[in-house]
Amino acid sequence: MRQIKYVFLDYKQRKGSIIILLILSITILFIFNFFAKSFLDSTTSLKSLKKFENQQSFYTVDNTSDDRLNHLMNNKDTIKKELNFFKEIQENYQYIMEYGYEIDILDNGETLNQRSVNQSFFELYNLNLYKGTFFSEDDYSSKKNIIPIIIGYNLKDIYEYGKTYDFINGGTGETFKGKVIGILEINSNFREFNDSETSISLNNSYILPIFNDFKSKDMSFSDIDMALSHLIIFTKNVNQIQEIHNQLNTFETNFINCKDKIDNMLEIQLHNILFFIGILIFLTLLIIFILWTIFNKMIKQQMNEYGIHILCGATHRDIFIRFILFIFIIIFISHLFVIIINGISLIQIFTLCFSLIIGLVSLIYPYFKIKNIDTISIIKL
Repeated sequence: MRQIKYVFLDYKQRKGSIIILLILSITILFIFNFFAKSFLDSTTSLKSLKKFENQQSFYTVDNTSDDRLNHLMNNKDTIKKELNFFKEIQENYQYIMEYGYEIDILDNGETLNQRSVNQSFFELYNLNLYKGTFFSEDDYSSKKNIIPIIIGYNLKDIYEYGKTYDFINGGTGETFKGKVIGILEINSNFREFNDSETSISLNNSYILPIFNDFKSKDMSFSDIDMALSHLIIFTKNVNQIQEIHNQLNTFETNFINCKDKIDNMLEIQLHNILFFIGILIFLTLLIIFILWTIFNKMIKQQMNEYGIHILCGATHRDIFIRFILFIFIIIFISHLFVIIINGISLIQIFTLCFSLIIGLVSLIYPYFKIKNIDTISIIKL
């Protein structure tokens, strides 16, 4: 208890340095927290893409001009042609189809999203449930009065499992009845191949099935446009599919090999990792330098005080504990601040380990400084 009293006296004598140190400590923990979360999410989503790399798969890129798009919107045959194309894909190929809309802003300031997915989506992206069940085959085959819904983890306190609610269809703006049948695991995410920069979180999404019969009453023009833009097909003959779609004379769509995109994603991830590692190394060295500077001044200014403590029965170990408390109280306060903002998660354990390593490295200097000064030398000073 007395050691803690001395530590707070040390803080009081160095208010400016301690404030800077605390701000820097909180900053580096936030950066590490963000880096760890991004790295884990990115690694998980890229790992799920291995099957796309190992198989012949192709994603779509929409090159339709605005003028062409306006023309297609006014052409009644557009929807019919594209739905027939979707049926062709449905009957002959394995594929992933998904699209979504931003629906509303939640009370916490985050965006509520709607996503529509086909039957292969959850399996091919290796998504798992926290509770409930995935859509059954029947859920994809026909539209019901009450549509089954799977929600992201963050929505479990808003939409209770097993209950029916009014949901909004982002494509039509209409309200429909949906029953929550499943809740995804926390931080479930996937990557769209035409957006390689980040993974897409499903934490704040409610998900409904895309019906296999592809009827015009179930899909708006906007739905079809986005579904086509986020289509992935597994095939050994992409030229045939490209030719079939070209003959529709609708959207100007090209099919690109997923492997090329995955290579690009991996390269981007490597660059991001190296960038964040560079920032972390710089800030870590800076905070260690500041700590060593503070400790050096403390030891020089308070050497007589240490001598008095030793004369009164204290040991070198007692004095060193004072430095340990000095660092770990700052670490505790910094972590408390980060947890209040980001919440408790597995990532906080990694962040704590990282900060403890910084603390231990910072203690090397005062440890040897105190260890190498004998009692007589301290008293003479």
